[in-house]
Amino acid sequence: MIILKKIQLNNFLSHTNTEIEIEKEQKLLLDGNSGSGKSSVVEGIIWVLCGKGRVENRSLVKKGKKKATVTISLIDSEDENIFYQVKRSITTTGNHSLEVDELNEKGELVPI
Repeated sequence: MIILKKIQLNNFLSHTNTEIEIEKEQKLLLDGNSGSGKSSVVEGIIWVLCGKGRVENRSLVKKGKKKATVTISLIDSEDENIFYQVKRSITTTGNHSLEVDELNEKGELVPI
């Protein structure tokens, strides 16, 4: 099974630079005041994997910024040597990019 290891949100919705690391078998609770960005974390995971947000993708960029990026790190729960990184970015002009990499035997991320 592939599990989420880390999520990074840069200029995504209400987040300027947020990083959440999840330890093996850790349970995660997102807690905070209304408008603090809890839903944005879940939105970031869905957006990086599917490429669609709940709003027009350009609106996912934090107000006043030019580009939003969400990066997730995934690991195989049965073979922790299998590691993937998925990174999706969008600019306010609508330019979009997606990178999917795998960690090779040398410890380098290489495109899949």
